Amino acid sequence: MIDAKRAAVRVALLLAAMHGVTDASRPQPQSPDDRYAQMNSADITIRETTQPIISGQLVGVSNIWERDLPDERGNVAPRLSATLSIVEAASTRSRVERIVVGSVVVLGSDSYRVVRIDRGESAPGSITLRQL
Repeated sequence: MIDAKRAAVRVALLLAAMHGVTDASRPQPQSPDDRYAQMNSADITIRETTQPIISGQLVGVSNIWERDLPDERGNVAPRLSATLSIVEAASTRSRVERIVVGSVVVLGSDSYRVVRIDRGESAPGSITLRQL
């Protein structure tokens, strides 16, 4: 009985390892949103369930999922999006913005472009901003 369990565990580990190799070797599909995805040192990543202060604003990320939204040309299609909750730290005024990759968000006197949205499979998702 113990040998059968060990064999089953070995097979499962082998299959998991093979799956990882085949996924890594497969070319990843290109998306129109990939044009913003090249990271640089000035990028700011914000995970869901956090609320960092950026340019004097508290910024929270939530509700990362696909929604039917228009692109730059007005074509409506499923797009990965997120909701930002923004609170001005000094006055506690707040606003909510729905964003997609390519959106420009004004925080205080600074502007940021959304360069990436990750839905987070088994952990909270995140967005990445780049200061303009």
